[in-house]
Amino acid sequence: MFLIPLFGHSSWESILKFLFGLNVLSSVAGAIMTSINMKWLFTPAGFASLIFWNLLILAIDVVLLEQFKQWRKLSEVPVHFNKVVDQH
Repeated sequence: MFLIPLFGHSSWESILKFLFGLNVLSSVAGAIMTSINMKWLFTPAGFASLIFWNLLILAIDVVLLEQFKQWRKLSEVPVHFNKVVDQH
């Protein structure tokens, strides 16, 4: 939830905002349901919730890796700037 405002408006960042928001909602809903009745985890709805949450985390990881690649491309310095200039 606290990471959502850190992302900008690129396509990957917009997807990440949505996925992190969905993660907050599903995590809170699961925590509330578990606090009401822990046995719900063993019902078909609980099992489906667990599968959904794990797939959501996988999707977040994949999109986050793509975003890291974009950030890395933006931060790379051209090769000729990396050379040390001998001033002797």
